[in-house]
Formats: sequence, C-alpha cells, structure tokens
Amino acid sequence: MPDRRSLRRAGTVIALAGCLTSGLVLGACGDEGETAPSVKEAADGAAALERALDVTRGKRTAAFTFSVRSENVPRGQVGIEASGGGRIDFPRERSTYRMRYDEAPALEPGTTLDFFSDRAVTFTRPAGRGLFRREKPSIVANGPADSLKYLGTDSIDVRRVGADTVAGRSCTRYAAKLDYARIRRRVPAARRVEFDRQTQGVRTVPFTVCIDAGDVLREYVAEVRPPGGGDAVLRVAIRFSRVGSAERIPRLRASQKAR
Repeated sequence: MPDRRSLRRAGTVIALAGCLTSGLVLGACGDEGETAPSVKEAADGAAALERALDVTRGKRTAAFTFSVRSENVPRGQVGIEASGGGRIDFPRERSTYRMRYDEAPALEPGTTLDFFSDRAVTFTRPAGRGLFRREKPSIVANGPADSLKYLGTDSIDVRRVGADTVAGRSCTRYAAKLDYARIRRRVPAARRVEFDRQTQGVRTVPFTVCIDAGDVLREYVAEVRPPGGGDAVLRVAIRFSRVGSAERIPRLRASQKAR
C-alpha cells in the first residue's frame, strides 16, 4: 500500500490545470511559441468556451474518462502512465473517480486508487478497500468539478482551429492557454512561494477543447512540456459522456471516513 505522501502526489495529477503539482508532471511546464489570435478570434473563442462551460455545468452531471501519459522522459526520471474515470456533480462541485497507475513516481505499477472530491476537499483510499482519508489541501483546485472553473476564468488566446470527432460526436475544436499568472493571483499570499516553487516558472499551458453542436464540452486535452524545449511531454486527455444523465453524487457519510 502506498504511503500518504504518495497518495497526495498521485491525486494532484487529475487537476485539469495539469501542471501545478509534483514530480509526477515532469517538474515544470511551459508552452511553445505560437502566434496569438486576433482580438476578434480571441473574443469569439472565449465566448464559445464560456458558453460551453455554462451549458455543460447546466446539465448538472456527467461521466468522464481520462488518461495521463508522459513521453520522452529524461534518463533517470520516472514518468507517469495512468487512466481511469468517474462522475461529476456540477451543482455540488463533487466528483468521484478511480485511477490506475501503470507507472508513476513512488507508486507500484498497477496501484489503483479511489478519489472523492467535495469542492476543494479531496479524500482517497485504495480502490474499493477501507475508509477514505482526507488529503492535505492543495494550493489550487484539485478535483475535476472544482478545476473546470479555471477554463472559464483563466483561459487566454482562445481560437477555433477546426472540426473533429470525439466518441462518434462531431465537434468544433478550440485551442487556448491557461494563464498561470491569473491563477497565482487567487492563491493565498501565504502559499505563493510554494506555488512558485511547484510551478517552477510556468507562464502558460496550451490546451484544446472540443465542443459539440449543442454547446456541450466533450473533450479537454493539455500538453505539458518542460521549459527550454526538449522532447519530454505530459499529455492529459479527459472526455465527457452521459452529460445530464449521470447519477448525482451524495456526500461521503461519516462512516466512510477515517477519523
């Protein structure tokens, strides 16, 4: 069974911001030079993304699957390969999901964990066994339901980049970046040194979303790269299904929590 520190490090990977955390995400992040969209492109893209987030959250619930995979990890470092899925309850800002790690720092291959996020509070346990233990609060949103808000408040340079298909659904793909300077401003002053240490100079993280004809968010994909170039990359891909028809998520009962 992994120790508590390993569980905390493992849990942070699912954060949609993608690279705010530990050695699980290659230690640092950055973007490649790209031409910024025009003012009109950015305004139209931002409006489309905001509308999709409002519509998706308005559906109240969704199921999701995800994968996290590192490639070209420098010699001597351990990458990460993980996958899983679960459900989101948007009004309650809750999510429950299971994650299997085939490779990750400080975890045995095949380690599978259950996560339960209630707003900014996250609980973990070995998959299907024992009581949930409350984790130390992260610097920023950690659970999927809580983390989605960053796409609406901290995205820049949003623009349409073409059509695509996700799980058989036609959708429009938009590219954008998460602006970490905006996120940092909301971090409590007492934890900003910690934030700077963990992000190691990151400024932005590029991502794409795919939005269907009903303005529902169907996919989110982020690519995290170390600053200064190189071939190492961490890809985080999340797909949404059963939007509006997944089960609601009740809060954890006292009998489900470790004291």
